[in-house]
Amino acid sequence: MITIERLNTRGEGVGDGVIVARALPGEQIEGVAVEGRIAQPRIVTPSPQRIAAPCRHYKACGGCALMHASDAFVGAWKTDFVRHALAAQGLETSFRPTLTSPPGSRRRATLAGRRLKS
Repeated sequence: MITIERLNTRGEGVGDGVIVARALPGEQIEGVAVEGRIAQPRIVTPSPQRIAAPCRHYKACGGCALMHASDAFVGAWKTDFVRHALAAQGLETSFRPTLTSPPGSRRRATLAGRRLKS
């Protein structure tokens, strides 16, 4: 049995040197590790932050890494991710609350740059 310790930069669970997609910190997982990944994990003990994904295509699509996590968890994870990246450069700042996408919407954003006139 593996206990998920943290999420990596892609939102995948990491525990005992093994990567587990769609796992959350604190969860206990069983499964067969192949090349450092468990492709078909069985969640023995789910996280209290685990929710039912609001999209029926979630598992097959793969477009949303953390749709199985509560908005509060996702917001805190994103804030901590940026906080640690800044701290690695010797920077500190205060953070405003993180906004998350409402249920039934996409959790991805497409950003388009503006063309500059030459």
